[in-house]
Amino acid sequence: MGEAGEFFTYGVPTTAAGFAVFEMLPDIQSQLCLRSVAHGNKFCTLGQDACAFGSHTKKIDVNMNSLYIARPKNSAFTHHYLATLKLSQSQPLEFLMEHHLVEEWVHLFETFKNYEEVMEEAEMAGVKKRALGTKATTITPQKWAII
Repeated sequence: MGEAGEFFTYGVPTTAAGFAVFEMLPDIQSQLCLRSVAHGNKFCTLGQDACAFGSHTKKIDVNMNSLYIARPKNSAFTHHYLATLKLSQSQPLEFLMEHHLVEEWVHLFETFKNYEEVMEEAEMAGVKKRALGTKATTITPQKWAII
């Protein structure tokens, strides 16, 4: 916890390089507001005593021992998380020190969720490199003009 109930995860939640993640642990859960923000897409990471927003009414069920993407203005994404059970003992700490764009974190989380077992360190590095090197692409329809 920072001053006045602000929640910081190894520094400021965002940098020029992207967003950080934090691990939801029981002691952290007991201190945070965890109420719905932005129609349930995010949850408040202010301290329970510091949060004075009357609009924060519905408490979000968070997953313990999971990594969540920290957002600016004391919030985190509700639906994007990764259970640390999918990682080796040292891997969560490595993730906590990294910053990525939201899309990169989501792609990385989804990649790790698809693995049945915990990966060895060397294998994880390769999977992580491929996951972060792959950019999602979309095809947009073109407008055709009839002359």
